[in-house]
Amino acid sequence: MDMTEEMMAGAQRLKQLGRCASALSGDDEIEKSTAKTAQKIEEDASFFLATTEQIQRMSADIAARRKLEESASDGSLTNEQADALIIQLDEAKGQLANAKDDALRTLVDEERRVRKILAEHDYIQRLLAGAGSATDKQFSVMAFPRGANTKTNVLQISGGAGTGKTLCLLAKLIQDTRPSRQMGLLTVDDAPRKGLFVCYNLALKNHVKSLLNRVSDAGCDIEVVSFDQFLNQLVRAHPDEEYAHLRGFASSSRYPDGTWRIKYGGDVLQAVADAMAQVAGMHPDQAGEYYLNVAEPENVEWVLDEIAWLEARYADPGEAHVHYPEASRVGRGASRRPSAAIRRIILQVWDRFRQILEDRHFYTIEQATKRLLDDPDLPKYDAIAIDEVQDLTVASIKLLVRMRASDSSRVYICGDENQKIYKRDFTWAELDEGVRGHTIRLEENHRNSPAIEAFAGRLLGVPASKDEASEGIYVGRWDEASVMGLVDNLLRSFPNESVALIGSDLRPWYGATKMQGVHATSPKANGAADPGFYMIGDRAGKGLEFDTVIIDLAGMREEEEQTLRNILYVNCTRARHRLYVRFTDEPPELLTRTYPDFLPLS
Repeated sequence: MDMTEEMMAGAQRLKQLGRCASALSGDDEIEKSTAKTAQKIEEDASFFLATTEQIQRMSADIAARRKLEESASDGSLTNEQADALIIQLDEAKGQLANAKDDALRTLVDEERRVRKILAEHDYIQRLLAGAGSATDKQFSVMAFPRGANTKTNVLQISGGAGTGKTLCLLAKLIQDTRPSRQMGLLTVDDAPRKGLFVCYNLALKNHVKSLLNRVSDAGCDIEVVSFDQFLNQLVRAHPDEEYAHLRGFASSSRYPDGTWRIKYGGDVLQAVADAMAQVAGMHPDQAGEYYLNVAEPENVEWVLDEIAWLEARYADPGEAHVHYPEASRVGRGASRRPSAAIRRIILQVWDRFRQILEDRHFYTIEQATKRLLDDPDLPKYDAIAIDEVQDLTVASIKLLVRMRASDSSRVYICGDENQKIYKRDFTWAELDEGVRGHTIRLEENHRNSPAIEAFAGRLLGVPASKDEASEGIYVGRWDEASVMGLVDNLLRSFPNESVALIGSDLRPWYGATKMQGVHATSPKANGAADPGFYMIGDRAGKGLEFDTVIIDLAGMREEEEQTLRNILYVNCTRARHRLYVRFTDEPPELLTRTYPDFLPLS
């Protein structure tokens, strides 16, 4: 980038920083002054570019005329005259360079002034308790909607792991719900504002709560919830004491009595298997096919995933029977592509599944969401933040958008498609016809070391040599005793740091930690902000971060390769400084293909 391009880019950056500083400080004069300076820089850059090109043309013309005069006899331009003109042009070039330097100094000084103002209003820095300042893109998030160039009520914050998306969400809620203390003609505008922060799992919920507790002067009312738990409290007959404030809402959507229970996992899988078996009796010639054969657990899981998609996608079974047989399967995986005839049988399984759940007084999160979508008496919030949005269904997001206190209430959503571990899909256009969105992408990774970022990047197809991706990273075949010895050594060597063991099957580790006398904490209890040793499931770590991460691939579940890549990417990017990847016997195929140069020789 030459100096003129640097000036033009700097002017654009200065205008953006000025908008941010003006929005965060409440002083419109900052934006006006920076815009005026930026305009002068742009005008100077355009003039410098034109003048430089003119000087270059004149220099070339003089050189050409001198060459002609060497063979000419009229002597219209002597060598002395040409030399004098070239000296004058060189002097002009020097003066132009000095003028450029002066303009750049003006740009640097003005940017330094604005960044000083920004530092005084750095909410992200407050959340980090002084551990660094916000990036330009993060400041743009904080200044939203200033500079969005359109009237918007939804901001999408996109970006990869470690770019600070969760912190930005929380900072925006603090900003939007903190009393403004703006003075009107007769009153002070300090009306209470209420915010809702929605996480996908309990571990992240408690982590966000711990971050919020660090900001003791926030002075705002923010409710932090996990999506499933929050909705369950809105539809069950008697909410828990922690959610007593929700008892007055959604009365028409609540289940009739306390015998109804939300169900996950084994209970729901059993209901699906029972439904498949009943429908298989209706189609004995197809009983051995994957969509009706309950002998293979992966078949039942696949049908459950399909049913979850049906529940979230269609308002009622009648609509599904019309549209599902020919519906697009974008985002639904490619390993099984059911025909229209097979989908009609799956619809029969869905019908039986819903009846079985009703008979047993069970309901799923998808069914709870559907009950609430048209409820006229939902709780209302002045600002809503939704984290890890890539793992929510379109119906879930629609429901949360409907909890805005007014059309001007803002919704902040963030996610990363590379961390998508559940087969949920939607497009932004489906949310609400009254929603207008703006996107800001965060790009700078502030969590992972460069080596860990490069190592995880291979899972996304980003090339990285072993030299680039090996510092602090270890891949090996270790037994439980070796892993526990490593944990003990890490806790002794780094007493102020956190260590996490992440795996799909944690049962063997409960006994191992007890035998070694190592105290293990679950982030579901109080987040993961404190030093110590944590054990978490391989799908429960989103939004969390630890100084050291040990990933146990033993007992890894059978999944489509892209899902496995996403799960491993999520877990690798939880680590700040050190990463250990453990397997037993033979390394998994994904590890062999992606990290052959990291595997031990024998």
